[in-house]
Amino acid sequence: MHFHVAASSSLPAKMVRDAVEVYRSVGRRALCPSLSLNSHLCYTRAGCEERAVEMLALCRSYREEKKKWSPLDRMSLRQAEAAHRQAQATATGSAAGDEGGSLEAEPDEDEAGSDQSGQKRWRPMLLLYQKISCVYRGVNFMKPEAAQEFLQMVQEEAQKHEDADGRCIALCIQAEAMRQSEDWDEALRLAGEGVALQPELTTAGLKTGSLHFCHLVLAYSHYALGRPSLAQEALTKLSSLSVGDHFFQKQVEFKATHLRFLVGAEFEESYREISVAARSKERLVVEVQEGTSIQWDFILSNYTVDFVAMFTPATAKEGDAPQELQRVEQHQAQDGPCEGTSGVLTAGRLELVFSNTFSMLRGKTLQCRLQPDGLVVHQEAG
Repeated sequence: MHFHVAASSSLPAKMVRDAVEVYRSVGRRALCPSLSLNSHLCYTRAGCEERAVEMLALCRSYREEKKKWSPLDRMSLRQAEAAHRQAQATATGSAAGDEGGSLEAEPDEDEAGSDQSGQKRWRPMLLLYQKISCVYRGVNFMKPEAAQEFLQMVQEEAQKHEDADGRCIALCIQAEAMRQSEDWDEALRLAGEGVALQPELTTAGLKTGSLHFCHLVLAYSHYALGRPSLAQEALTKLSSLSVGDHFFQKQVEFKATHLRFLVGAEFEESYREISVAARSKERLVVEVQEGTSIQWDFILSNYTVDFVAMFTPATAKEGDAPQELQRVEQHQAQDGPCEGTSGVLTAGRLELVFSNTFSMLRGKTLQCRLQPDGLVVHQEAG
């Protein structure tokens, strides 16, 4: 779908409508509900009410067809019913979404438990923008200025939705757009804001899949920024979300599976496994050249461990205490990755000490990475 389906011109809507007519002329029904709904949304965006009504009626007419529709077409049929109820409510002057008048699309009678969009409120422009960004991945094909214009339109629409569900959808659209543009810092920020809305989301909001998409974008952004441990944490949180039957389930899981493979390969190449026996310590020692800055991060598999990073300059005299760079007491696995940096060092000796002396019986396992690549690192017990 071209970017200009979101613009005020009715030409894109006509192009989509013409595509529906081509399908109908050869007796093809697949995708007709989705295309006709897309045309309805485009005409709505362009302010062509008569054409919008016509295309909505065409989409709804397919509800009477006896066919096993694809998930996308089934969803389009449900969304068309939500749009129809909104139009009826507006025409009669009743408040859309009042008790007993929910705009949530009803499940098919013969398909109990089938997937639903989860949208109890009809949000046509957010739906259009979500199709462009998340379904058709349209930002991939936009020039930078067009992508910026698209984002501005989403942001303007987002201001009309003060509820958490609507805000999360808008953030999901923007975060995915930034992922496609490879603007990783901005994608990280937007996805993080979406994830932070989780406690406020309704069950219907969770079923839109917007929160899941935000977790996915968060993971991709961390990975692209060279933080595989944080990417792994985001993937773990994605897997732990209670609602699995959301609209983007297959799409999110496909991308997450690919990213898990990439993160796993990164761990195998860049991380070293360290086992710390009960009542003992393990340390990594790096001989540092002057002017070097070192970063470290580690992920604990289970339970807790103490950690301290310390540096001894080459000019230190016997008996001088090392400089403590970082200390973490009782770091818990559930807290995710632990990260630190040395700043620019003089020549000397850096030690990363993992202590399990407080545990009488249980050993601990962790994955640790030091950067930059090429450091000479050796491991010592005690």
